[in-house]
Amino acid sequence: MTAGSSSGSKYYDLVPRQQTYIAHRWQEDVPTYSVVDVTENSLTINTYRTDNDEKIDETFSITKSKGDTTSLNAEIKASESIVKQKDAYTTESYRVFEQALTGAKEVAADKKATKDEVENALKVLTNAKAGLEKKATTKPATVKKSTAEKKVVVAKASAKLKAGKKKIKKASVSGYQIKYASNKNFKKAKTRNTRKTMYTIKSLRSKKKCYVKVRAYKVVKGKKIYGSYSKVLKVTVK
Repeated sequence: MTAGSSSGSKYYDLVPRQQTYIAHRWQEDVPTYSVVDVTENSLTINTYRTDNDEKIDETFSITKSKGDTTSLNAEIKASESIVKQKDAYTTESYRVFEQALTGAKEVAADKKATKDEVENALKVLTNAKAGLEKKATTKPATVKKSTAEKKVVVAKASAKLKAGKKKIKKASVSGYQIKYASNKNFKKAKTRNTRKTMYTIKSLRSKKKCYVKVRAYKVVKGKKIYGSYSKVLKVTVK
């Protein structure tokens, strides 16, 4: 592109004092022309005399400087950990962050990216990172166990046995269950319940052996909770 003087072939004397808005001035009553070279990253202007094509001034250039991506790359690296925790953030806030991170990576990889482009990408990523919102977490409800659900511990019963009678050691319980049989394996055994600590088992055959064991129980809301059986006792019926 070539530029020429707008004044054509008219010439005017320069004022004694150079104006503050003028970087350089030249007047030798010779027409001039300027050659403007434009590239992807720069604009250069050279001005020449028309009579001998000599330059009348130094070359004037505007160069698009490449941005320093050091800070941008550091922020990108720091943001990678957030990607692994994406499920912790709201969909919308993470979407904005993801777009900012993608854009920042593209600028950082562009060798021709300008300073303004790098700074803008860093600003957008930083703001998106700060704007991330975590999903609300619901604390699981704690259900207090009712009295009926609490474990009931029933004291183990112990007993002394005499022919025809069984004396049970008293415990803090609702009652006792007596189990007896003619064999130590308690095959075809019978049971009796009592609230007393002394109980007589009737209808036993004389001169026969009888095996007996007892366990305590506690009534909780209408349900019997049994403890473990006592040691098996053996007696010969009179």
